[in-house]
Amino acid sequence: IGTARVEQNDHAGLEDVEQSLRLAQRINSSETARGYLNLAVLTAMSGDLPRSVAVHSEGLREAERLGLGGWLRFLRSHSAQYSYWGGHWRDALKFADEFLAEIEAGSPHYEENQNRNVRALMRLARDDVDGALDDTDRSLARAREVKDAQNLCPTLVVRAFVLLSVGEPDAALDLALEAVEGWA
Repeated sequence: IGTARVEQNDHAGLEDVEQSLRLAQRINSSETARGYLNLAVLTAMSGDLPRSVAVHSEGLREAERLGLGGWLRFLRSHSAQYSYWGGHWRDALKFADEFLAEIEAGSPHYEENQNRNVRALMRLARDDVDGALDDTDRSLARAREVKDAQNLCPTLVVRAFVLLSVGEPDAALDLALEAVEGWA
C-alpha cells in the first residue's frame, strides 16, 4: 500500500512502508530486507538521497545479519547507484565491476541494467566512449529481454543520453520517445 501511495505522489505512503518495516523487524522476518529495499528506493524517488543511502546501508547489514543471501545480493546490486549518486565514483565503479563480474560468471540478476548504466555514465564522463556504448548496448538488450518498464525505461534514457553525447541525436530521440511511451 505504501509503495503504491508513494508512486501516486502521496509521500505519506512512506509511513506505511516504515510501519511494515518495523513489523518485519519486530517478528524477525526475512521480509525485513524487502522493507529496507522498498524504503531506500522510495526515499530516493522522493528526493531524500541521504536518508535513502542510510536506509540502504542498514538494509545491507540486516540482510547479512539474518543470513539472507538473495536479499543481500539484491541490496548489493544497488551499491553502485548509491555510490555514484554520492560522488564516490571509485566505489561505484568497484561495486559495478564486481556485480557485473558475477553476472558474467553465470549468475544473472535483474539489476544488471542498473550496474551497466551507472558504469556507462562514468565511462562516458571519463571519455571511454566505446565502453559507454558497449555497456548501454548490452544493458538495453538485457532490458528488452526482461520486459519491465521500471527496468527498460531508465535504460532507454541512459542509452539515449550516451548516444546524444557522442553525436547521434536521431538515434537518441528514438529511444527517448520510446521511454516516454513506455512510461505512459
